[in-house]
Amino acid sequence: MLTTRDGLATFNSDQAPTAWTNDQGTLTFSNQEINGQDNTQIRGVANPQVSGYLAVWVPVGASDNQDARTAATTTENHDGKVLHSNAALDSNLIYEGFSNFQPKATTHDELTNVVIAKNADVFNNWGITSFEMAPQYRSSGDHTFLDSTIDNGYAFTDRYDLGFNTPTKYGTDGDLRAAIQALHHANMQVMADVVDNQVYNLPGKEVVSATRAGVYGNDDATGFGTQLYVTNSVGGGQYQEKYAGQYLKALKAKYPDLFEGKAYDYWYKNYANDGSNPYSTLSHGDRESIPADVAIKQWSAKYMNGTNVLGNGMGYVLKDWHNGQYFKLDGDKSTLPQI
Repeated sequence: MLTTRDGLATFNSDQAPTAWTNDQGTLTFSNQEINGQDNTQIRGVANPQVSGYLAVWVPVGASDNQDARTAATTTENHDGKVLHSNAALDSNLIYEGFSNFQPKATTHDELTNVVIAKNADVFNNWGITSFEMAPQYRSSGDHTFLDSTIDNGYAFTDRYDLGFNTPTKYGTDGDLRAAIQALHHANMQVMADVVDNQVYNLPGKEVVSATRAGVYGNDDATGFGTQLYVTNSVGGGQYQEKYAGQYLKALKAKYPDLFEGKAYDYWYKNYANDGSNPYSTLSHGDRESIPADVAIKQWSAKYMNGTNVLGNGMGYVLKDWHNGQYFKLDGDKSTLPQI
């Protein structure tokens, strides 16, 4: 299978473009055609079938049912590392069933998770070892942002609404369970696409202390400084209220180290304000322990490290710019502007 400017070209026999390894067995692809064979160069395209680049190469003479995957090892590792490079890991093939700009389903049978469940055996026959589900959250649907317009599972208000009562773009919570069960039955691992930074369109407001940052994380040179700002940072939804924290104690019993406070060193990547000359500095962090008996039934600013610009202006919370004192109503201690 090769990418062309007009779409995908498929071949059903060895009468297809051929690439050769070097003396060390390394197979190399580049932005150049291989021995003048059309569409063997790597290049990005945009057409109805491909956005980017896609190619599948198989060994010459391989049978239609050849399976090159290696079974995972059962040997336990205690070195603290999550992944270990070996033949089993290197033969993993992850597929994400994502639906971004595809048209929305018009019938139940067209819903993404319904289609995934029906084709689980097909994915297994393709050699897929791990199936990553698209973010299953219900987008806020307020149409003020791309993701809340195409409903792709980002820009959500209620992290716990996985299609309850009415389907998301991907289906109902029942369709999600059926898809996971079908993929497991077809011997595939199922992975979740967790998007922690996509809470959006929360209904409640609060006043917070905020510093304006640029696109590269640096303080923006706008004179904003540290100001009081009104943000939409309170809320969550009925399913967050209902389900938040239900499995905290079980998770702590199984993974206690996730809840322990720790000190750690990490490399922080720095940029100039224009994004040039990146460099890394060694930083230190301290993580507080996480209580397993505190359920976050709704969000507030104390759980977040930032927000998008809400268009209020840096003087939205009024103050005396001569002395930096904010105007407020507080009984006899009220501070109001002089007339």
